[in-house]
Amino acid sequence: MFEPQLASEVGRVLTLMSAQPGQRSTPVEGDLEGEFDVWFDGGAVKHDTGVSVFRFLDGAAALTGTSLGFSVVIRLTDGQFVEIRQKDRDRFHPAALAGLE
Repeated sequence: MFEPQLASEVGRVLTLMSAQPGQRSTPVEGDLEGEFDVWFDGGAVKHDTGVSVFRFLDGAAALTGTSLGFSVVIRLTDGQFVEIRQKDRDRFHPAALAGLE
């Protein structure tokens, strides 16, 4: 069953990850403390080879990497984990794609 609140939280995290509003290379008052490469309004990110770890002011976190295709693992503030992973079209059962074409 579709959970609008869950989808909203995932969308919010993905939006912060992609937009990184107010991006800066040094923290300002109210930013997360720690060793990060970039701070932005609402969070910060540390980049390592093939992996980026995002931390958000509300306690959520996300890990993304491109070594095996695009994937994102998100830990929401309530402790739930959500994974988004890119897959090749031929790895889906045809019935799973029927409603998307």
